[in-house]
Amino acid sequence: MMFPFIILALVGAFLVLLGWIIWKFKIARAIAGYDETKIIDPDGFARWNGKCLMGSGIVSWLFGAISLLFQSKNSETILFLLFMFLMMTTAAVTVAGSQRYHK
Repeated sequence: MMFPFIILALVGAFLVLLGWIIWKFKIARAIAGYDETKIIDPDGFARWNGKCLMGSGIVSWLFGAISLLFQSKNSETILFLLFMFLMMTTAAVTVAGSQRYHK
């Protein structure tokens, strides 16, 4: 089925683009919860979060591509659960890594 691939590819492309913009142009104020009085290194904070966002986008795109290879009813459920677990893991890694930039 092409629908999961299209959705995950679009989400992945959006996350990679957004992460690249935050990383390349160091736009820390675009990150939710950003408070410039509490951040030691705004440029490093933007780099870290941008790279993690790009990683999440790549994971999303890869799962879209994997969904094209495995097309059964059970594989969709397994891929969805694995995708959600990996996205929560990347979010936790992003938050944990962001702590080094807080005062």
